Amino acid sequence: MGSRIATFALTIWVWEATGQATPLSLLIFFTATPPIIASLFSGIIIDRFPRKQLMLLGDIVAAASTVVILLLLLIDTPAIWHLYLAGAVSGLFGYLQWMTLSASMATIVPPQHYTRASALESAKGYGSNILAPALGGALYYVIGLTGILVLDLITFLLAMSTLSLVTVPQPQGSQSANKIDTPNQQRIWPQLTFGFRYILKYPSLLAILVFLLSANLVGNIGGAIFPAMILARSGDNTAVLATVEAASGIGGLSGAIFLSVWGGFRRRIHGLLLGSILSRLGGIVIGLGHLP
Repeated sequence: MGSRIATFALTIWVWEATGQATPLSLLIFFTATPPIIASLFSGIIIDRFPRKQLMLLGDIVAAASTVVILLLLLIDTPAIWHLYLAGAVSGLFGYLQWMTLSASMATIVPPQHYTRASALESAKGYGSNILAPALGGALYYVIGLTGILVLDLITFLLAMSTLSLVTVPQPQGSQSANKIDTPNQQRIWPQLTFGFRYILKYPSLLAILVFLLSANLVGNIGGAIFPAMILARSGDNTAVLATVEAASGIGGLSGAIFLSVWGGFRRRIHGLLLGSILSRLGGIVIGLGHLP
């Protein structure tokens, strides 16, 4: 919730400072690019280090990047590239945290409840999308970006305190940093390429990944300019942007709750395809709306 409020406030700040869609798109680009690079070796890191510590590290680094932006605000107005750098750092460690959580899900949740657990895990993101934009838009004009970043830091402390109380199982065979020996180091390359070899071994999995890659590539083009489009069409009305994003959050949360209760299609590919079709149709409707 805190990070989502801060993201919405930063979107408003960047739009007010530049009035252009390009900086907003570049902010998304610099946040999303490091995880692509990290995906090549994140599995090895997750298998070699305690997972709970990795998840805590994600919050600590994200909080540190927020502190840097806060200090720049207190000293002087930060440049746009400062936000790009902070977004890249947060995106990298946030992805590592998310991958660690995803990998730990199988050690905590029974296989028959994977779909329900994934749906509930998604619900937290959609749930924050309902309230965070409204709170971000309202608080931005009351306590400013500085106050919102302080609020974000408080929520980081709450998140880390909660995680510190939870037991995260460490799978048998995982190695901590102080147990890495020479033979294991010699097997780094096979471990790095294992994911690619595994995907190529199963054509159906490769087809799903190609489908997701192409769908996200096209879909994220629209997502990158979505805030700028709404603000430009509404006369820079942040309340309209907050309402649209909240509506999206309500839809996502409703779908996550429904899926957690239902359990999903027996053939999960049907759920993936149907969800993708409906999502893209919704994007088309948004894009065609408010035409002159």
